[in-house]
Amino acid sequence: MTNEKGEKLQFVDKGRAIYLQESSLWEYEKVLCQNLSIEISLNKKYEKLKGHITTEFEMPKNIFDKMKKKVKIPVYITIYDKVPE
Repeated sequence: MTNEKGEKLQFVDKGRAIYLQESSLWEYEKVLCQNLSIEISLNKKYEKLKGHITTEFEMPKNIFDKMKKKVKIPVYITIYDKVPE
């Protein structure tokens, strides 16, 4: 990911696994929805951040095997973004 100055930002390793955090449930066009988030730390400050995060999800497929899926999540964040109510 890069900031508004074109500097490349890196994750800061806090020595622990990153887990999905669940937020409250809400309804959109009669479909039940839930936002998921992860908390990350970066090595530099930014006002604008763009790029992507690639994460791998892993869950049990059966008692002998696991299912894995990699997902590329686009990122475009500014410190001026507002959280919708």
